[in-house]
Amino acid sequence: MPIGVVKTERSIVGVACLIHKDWTLRDEKIMVVNLNIGSELLCLVIANGPNENERAEIQDEFYEALQRELDKVKGKFILLGDLNGR
Repeated sequence: MPIGVVKTERSIVGVACLIHKDWTLRDEKIMVVNLNIGSELLCLVIANGPNENERAEIQDEFYEALQRELDKVKGKFILLGDLNGR
């Protein structure tokens, strides 16, 4: 079940990851998943960027929010998703 998205707006935007626990949906475009792998912590940052025809303001807001999330990561991370939109 999509979280944070109105039923009539499903499939318009979003990110997804099937995981048991320890995830945070930052907004409809960015999800952060922390994985403990042995003694290591790995952070997955999953993002769905704005379409290239979106207003520059929308694009800037997304990339600023994404950078804020990446700045919070301690240790190793993998950035996943569709950063180019459609």
